[in-house]
Amino acid sequence: MVPQVVSRQLRGRRQGPASTLPGSTPAPAVSAGDDESLRCRLCSLEITLPQAAVSRRNSHQHTFCNPMGLVFELACYGQAPGCLVHGHPSNEFCWFAGYVWQYAACRRCHAHLGWYFTAGDDAFFGLIRDRLSG
Repeated sequence: MVPQVVSRQLRGRRQGPASTLPGSTPAPAVSAGDDESLRCRLCSLEITLPQAAVSRRNSHQHTFCNPMGLVFELACYGQAPGCLVHGHPSNEFCWFAGYVWQYAACRRCHAHLGWYFTAGDDAFFGLIRDRLSG
């Protein structure tokens, strides 16, 4: 669940075709055909591709519980051009030691899709599996 303050920010008005938010960072592009893309379950925007899958802590998929007791099944991707990265980097309750996280939201509908993790030059998206289709 997205905290109330962030939720209000994510519902902010759309600005241009890419629908950017203040403080957002565009993600790098991935190229391939639409038929194999992973899409936002709410609005069907292409988020990433299976070829962008990466492993962290020896696995592509992880299951974590946040401090509120919510369980998330994540899949890791090196690129997710359909995501907006939003918020200040935080190391609070970070599931990957040595990394900081920011929210990752759908570029079109602003649904919370997961988190963007960074540590030095390394970065990846941890996307919530049941919020994607494809």
